[in-house]
Amino acid sequence: MIRLGLIGLGKMGKTFLNETKKFENLKVTKVLKKQKKKIKNIKVFTNKNLFFSKKNKSEIDAFIITTPAISHFFYLKKIIKKNKPMIIEKPLIQ
Repeated sequence: MIRLGLIGLGKMGKTFLNETKKFENLKVTKVLKKQKKKIKNIKVFTNKNLFFSKKNKSEIDAFIITTPAISHFFYLKKIIKKNKPMIIEKPLIQ
């Protein structure tokens, strides 16, 4: 099972979330978004520091970034430091 951390839950984030449900070996386990609204069976974070904490490093195998393009580089740097694979919704960097 590949445990995913989803960053951003706008239109594209919801699309990625729904698409991952089609695969038995993928599961979004943690989401970083603006509002703390609950999502069934997923831990929701609104604080970037908690989302990227050392504890979560071992609980997330890969990341999906679907935030506005202006923030992509910020998240890209954090994930590279964790040495984890990622998917970044286009454009890569604005």
